[in-house]
Amino acid sequence: MTLAEIARRLDRYLGGESARDFYTAQVRLDAINDAQRQIAWDLNIPRRYANITAASPFTLDTESRGGGLISVKAVDDSGAVRVLPLLTVAQAEQRHKAWSEEPVTSSERARFAIYDPANLSAPIYIVPPHSDARLYRVEYFVEPADFTLSDLDVGTAIPFNGDSDFTPAHGLIPLLAAALLWDMQKDDEGLKWYARYMREYEAKMSEYYSHINTTWLIAENSFFRSFRG
Repeated sequence: MTLAEIARRLDRYLGGESARDFYTAQVRLDAINDAQRQIAWDLNIPRRYANITAASPFTLDTESRGGGLISVKAVDDSGAVRVLPLLTVAQAEQRHKAWSEEPVTSSERARFAIYDPANLSAPIYIVPPHSDARLYRVEYFVEPADFTLSDLDVGTAIPFNGDSDFTPAHGLIPLLAAALLWDMQKDDEGLKWYARYMREYEAKMSEYYSHINTTWLIAENSFFRSFRG
């Protein structure tokens, strides 16, 4: 769905053309952006997989800034993949006080990864540190950019940073946006329609969440950007 299609569907959920008199274009756009942002964080989309060959520490692509880290996996020479526990620096200090003093090794297996959840452009440390470059498969998501009023005028912008892999999630945006806007009315009519669209949103969200978390992602130009099996 394009932004124009999302806006038209949202208007229908709000009661048609009369909604334009009650909700300004900016208010409707704010609800769309709030809905897109919430859905992105709930589903961890748009997702990215990066194959990184490096010694510890290493950094992610700059597009990860503002997003969230999902997993770090170590790929052994045999091709076996192991999920590494993710720890913040504070967690590492509590559970493994001497982590920063561990000697550099070229033989030991990686045990866990340390990262800064507030800044994914900061280095990711692997413990124990390695003198040799090893392969890591890192999954993260990128926070989607907000739409602007000029985007609304043109109408051709695509949610989730234009990532077509997540087209099935586009229909969630007008549902959640409608619930947010009906909730603003603070009356019985608003409560009724808020409850209706929130129930529909939660049902579709549950269905979609189940779908993207029970299928494999496939490789595409060094990134895994699809939930197709």
